Amino acid sequence: MSSKTFLYGVFACLMLAWSALTLADEPLQVLPEDVGMSSERLSRLDIYINKQIKNREFSGATMIIGRRGEVVYRKAFGLADIEENKPMRTDTMFRLCSSSKMIAAVAGMILWEEGLFDLLDPVSKYLPEVKDLTVVEYDLNDPGNYEVVPAKTPLLVHHGFNFTSGLTYIGFNPVIDDFLRGSPADQNGFYPYDFDSIEYLNERAKLPLLNHPGEQFNYGRDLQIIAALVEKLTGKSFNDFLKERIFDKLQMNDTHFFVPEEKMNRVTSLYLRDGDQLIKAEEGKTYKDDKYGIAIELDPYWFRASKNPQKFAAAGEGLVSTVEDYARFLQMMANGGKLNDTRILSPKTIEFMMANHIEGVECCYQNMAVGMGGYGWGLGTSVLLNNSGGSIGTPMGVGKGGQYTWGGWMGTIEYVDPEEELFFTFMSQKLPLLQQPTGKIKDLVYQAIID
Repeated sequence: MSSKTFLYGVFACLMLAWSALTLADEPLQVLPEDVGMSSERLSRLDIYINKQIKNREFSGATMIIGRRGEVVYRKAFGLADIEENKPMRTDTMFRLCSSSKMIAAVAGMILWEEGLFDLLDPVSKYLPEVKDLTVVEYDLNDPGNYEVVPAKTPLLVHHGFNFTSGLTYIGFNPVIDDFLRGSPADQNGFYPYDFDSIEYLNERAKLPLLNHPGEQFNYGRDLQIIAALVEKLTGKSFNDFLKERIFDKLQMNDTHFFVPEEKMNRVTSLYLRDGDQLIKAEEGKTYKDDKYGIAIELDPYWFRASKNPQKFAAAGEGLVSTVEDYARFLQMMANGGKLNDTRILSPKTIEFMMANHIEGVECCYQNMAVGMGGYGWGLGTSVLLNNSGGSIGTPMGVGKGGQYTWGGWMGTIEYVDPEEELFFTFMSQKLPLLQQPTGKIKDLVYQAIID
């Protein structure tokens, strides 16, 4: 055998090995027409997203769409960093913010499936210090006119999943803000706290809630209750539990509360839109400005592992991930709790999670009403009840079940539609919130379904 032939053989073997590794980590992509979608219609997404980048709505984005168990669309657009001319890639890492919520809820339901708690259990059964809670009752027309009263109902585990606990965010209610500022709950999770989820919840329980548990939907840090419960019942940090029971099993290798130094160069920059300009948020500098929608002192790199105590995992806000990792999670959900040979939850558990768990409670009480018409709330995410709010998608009660969806403050969205066997995730990174563009992206996905 000649040396040239030998080298060709080695090269071929290496290419085959590389291909096998690539296919193991990244699902094959099929023609949209193979699963009832239109390539021509999906190209409208390219036009729209590129137009948003040109208009400086955001610097760049990534997106994956899957249908009937296959990936049909996987693209990166624009730049992860304008100043460095760094292109966006599908392995670019994004601040998930509230796109963390569905993952945190799944973590809690893993233990529910194992019989470790019941949804109607009082939280104090497991966390004794979370008792004798108080609530702020105030005049809607005069928030300064309020009193603090004992909670009429106990805080149940269910309330932590369905966002009726009253653990609202800072910046959502002026009365609660006065209590939260300067407390351990001050920074909405975007801060390297030197305590765990149990210690956080014990401190938060000393302050009043915004509503009597179960009486109102108020968006907030409810899932920190679930994180504390997981830590109490397993003896593990919430971070470790997610890694062992979800991330490792689904090969979500780039999903972290605390990003390792060797991956920091893959984290996209966060941009603040000021007029028609995008301003890069700098590490180590804190931002608080109403025009950007920032009600807290925010350091855009709160998640850097080397500068973080790595104790507090912000269950509903703190994860950093890639569009590839999140697509694997959503495919698992769309498959009824299973990805390849790995099962995370039962199909019946996911159906139960994605029912409406706030029957008789208006969703959503706060300033989300315009974008939430027709939606209810399941366990950890919103569920589509009807199309009255102008939202395209399959409502609950039709076929295999209704669409469930949520998104993150800094420009991420995720959808699963069991009836259409569809999921997609879109990631960008900009403040203020990308309300209009992300809604239009959903419309452009659905209009591409032709079968």
